Amino acid sequence: MFAIELHEGGASLLSGILPPHGQNIQGVGDKATLNISSNPGGPKSLRPESSVPVTSLTLMVARGNNMAIFTAEILISPSGPTEEQVKGQFVTLVKGVDF
Repeated sequence: MFAIELHEGGASLLSGILPPHGQNIQGVGDKATLNISSNPGGPKSLRPESSVPVTSLTLMVARGNNMAIFTAEILISPSGPTEEQVKGQFVTLVKGVDF
């Protein structure tokens, strides 16, 4: 799942304190904060039970007066790219988005 939320004039919302698990990201906008979390698959999730957790990446980016929130929910397979590699790909993707 991938989603983009645009908040025209919302850049000031990102000027506050960094979220508990947030990371400052350089080179994406005037200010950018990334939050990564994992949720196990299971009987109460919206997908079949799995040993592979769903990893959620949320990147909040301020450019000029505007802010956009980019969210991706993915499965990171133990035999696939690492979380750090996926994070790099996600940040690179967001750099190329004009808003």
